[in-house]
Amino acid sequence: MAQLKRMKICIIILYCLLYSTLGSPDERRLLKYLFIEQQHNKLERPVQNTSVPVSVDIKFTLMQIMDFDPKKQVLVTNAWVAHMWQDYSMTWKPQDFGGITTIRIPSTTIWIPDIVLHNSVDEKFNSPTEANVVIQHTGDILYFPRKIFKSSCSFSTESIPSISVACS
Repeated sequence: MAQLKRMKICIIILYCLLYSTLGSPDERRLLKYLFIEQQHNKLERPVQNTSVPVSVDIKFTLMQIMDFDPKKQVLVTNAWVAHMWQDYSMTWKPQDFGGITTIRIPSTTIWIPDIVLHNSVDEKFNSPTEANVVIQHTGDILYFPRKIFKSSCSFSTESIPSISVACS
């Protein structure tokens, strides 16, 4: 009898964990609305008029200088790069979806801007960084990946052994 009671409790706990992992019915309806009913296509730029560019705000936050190789003139840094833009197809009325104003989903499911570091020496730099995006009901999107940057840092060798080096 005690084992049966423990088994029932375990089943209830597993059900609750599974249900909370899958999200609420409102969230499922919202995702269905955005990706199926709205026919969101991650390959399309998020604009209604194709002649209009997508405005992307970028904020670079340097976390660490990991390495500097003066012989190869390469600087390795660790940084967070916040990307913010508007996607007209990712809007909804919170009152229609249980008051949900924000969702977090994998960045691989939506359009992400191509950002290029022109002085990169890393062949893999252009590969997208997997991170969740935060989407507001207004269509505002925040993508905040962490990146390791390997960039060329050309400088005059006359500045060695100076403590400060200005990369150009």
